[in-house]
Amino acid sequence: ERDFKFGAIVRHNPSALTLKTPDGRYALANPNFQAIHARREDQIVGKTDFDLYPVDTAETFRANDACVLKTLQPHAIEENMLVDGQPHTFMSHMFPILDASGAARFVCRISLDITESKKVEEQLRKLAQAVEQSPGNIFITGLDARIEYANEAFLRNTGQQSAMRSVNIG
Repeated sequence: ERDFKFGAIVRHNPSALTLKTPDGRYALANPNFQAIHARREDQIVGKTDFDLYPVDTAETFRANDACVLKTLQPHAIEENMLVDGQPHTFMSHMFPILDASGAARFVCRISLDITESKKVEEQLRKLAQAVEQSPGNIFITGLDARIEYANEAFLRNTGQQSAMRSVNIG
C-alpha cells in the first residue's frame, strides 16, 4: 500500500521530480521530467546532467546538488534551462535523502515550471511602474469608497500627499 501511494505521488506530481546519486547519476525521473526531456525513464536513469544539458546548465545543476550534499539541508532555488528551445524558469526544492548512518544516498529535486508566473510578475512590475510614473491622477478605491492606492501625481496634484502617506497609501 505504501509503495502504491508513493508511486502515485511520483507519477501524478505536477512538478518534475528526480532522484540523483551523490555522483550525479539519475536514479528516478517522474513522467513530467521525462516529458520535459522527451525521453523515457530508461533513457534518463544512469545518465548525468552532462548527458542531458548544455555544459553551463549541467555545471549549475551539479553545483546546486553539491550545496545540498555539503550542507545536508534542503534548498530552494530558481533554476533556468531551455525546454523545447525556449528559456524556462523552475522553482526547485532540493533535499538530501539520507541512509540510516546519516550519509546522503540521493539528492531529490522537485521542480515546478514558474515561467508563466515570472512573465506575469514582470508585466505587473511594468504596469505598476507605468502607473506610478504617469503624470495623470490615478487612484484605486475600495467598495467603501476609501482610497486604497494613489500614484505620486494624484498625491502631488491634490495636495494630499502627507495625509495619504500617513495611512500607507501609494
